[in-house]
Amino acid sequence: MLTARPPKADFITSHYALAEARRNLAGKDLPALDRIVARLRLVPDAFGAPPSGVVLPGKDIPILASAAAAHADVLVTGDEHFGQYFGRAIGGVKIVLPRHLADEV
Repeated sequence: MLTARPPKADFITSHYALAEARRNLAGKDLPALDRIVARLRLVPDAFGAPPSGVVLPGKDIPILASAAAAHADVLVTGDEHFGQYFGRAIGGVKIVLPRHLADEV
C-alpha cells in the first residue's frame, strides 16, 4: 500500500471539534483518536455566527466557524447536519465527506 501526503497539506482541528470527537467515540477507540490527533495542528476555537442563509445546529456552528477562522480550505465531516452543504464552500471553506477528501488535496 502506498500512502502519500501532499507536501503543503496541513491537517488541523479545533479544541471544540476534538472534544466533540471524543464524546462521539466515548469508550470505542480513543487510543486511535489520540494517534490521529498527534499528527494534527490544534487551532483556536471560534464561535462566530454562520453566513446568512446557513442553518446548522448550535453544536456545529463552532466547527464551521473554527475552520473559517483558521483559513481552512476544506472541512471534512460526516455529520449529517452539514449534508445540504457537502461539496459547497461556506465562509471560504469547502465542506466534504471523508471519502471525498482525496479529491480535494
